Amino acid sequence: MYQIKKIIVCLDQSEMDKTLVKFATFIAKSNQSKKIYFTNIIRNLSIPKDVLAEFPNLIDNMVEERKSQMKQVVKENLDPDLNISTAFIVREGQLSKKILKLASEKSADLILVGKKTSINGSGVITQRLARRASCSLLIVPENSVPKIKKYLSRVIFRIIPKTPWRKPLK
Repeated sequence: MYQIKKIIVCLDQSEMDKTLVKFATFIAKSNQSKKIYFTNIIRNLSIPKDVLAEFPNLIDNMVEERKSQMKQVVKENLDPDLNISTAFIVREGQLSKKILKLASEKSADLILVGKKTSINGSGVITQRLARRASCSLLIVPENSVPKIKKYLSRVIFRIIPKTPWRKPLK
C-alpha cells in the first residue's frame, strides 16, 4: 500500500482549519506518518517602503502572529496521543505556486486542502493544485467528518502481447 509519510496541510485562518487538522490526524494515524507541515500562505504582500521604514518588524510580526494562530488551532484539534513531528511554515506569494514549491521541497506524499462553500475566507486554489501537484491531493469539503466508508482507486489494466519469451515451451 502507498505510504503517506509527509503531509502538507494548507491552513487559511478560517473555520475550515479545524476540519483539516482533524483529517490530518486521521490520515497520520492510519498511515504511521512521520511529519505534518502546517502551512499558511500570505497572498502577495505589497507594503509601501515608507511604512516598512517606520515599522521594520511589521512582516516578521505578521509571520509570527500567523504561526502562533496555527499552533493554537493545531493544539486544540490534533490528537495529543499522536506521536508525530510537526512544523509550521508561513510564506508570502501566490497560493498555488508556493504550495507546489513547498510540496516539492519537502518531498510530500499528500497535500491536504479545504473546499469551502459557505465559510468566509479566501480558500485554496484547488484546480491548479489538482493539475500540477506531484503528489496526492485530498480536497476536504467543509464540515466533513474524518471517516472513510468508501474510496475510489484508479486501476490501469494493460494487455501484454505475447512475446517470444512469454510463449509456452513445447
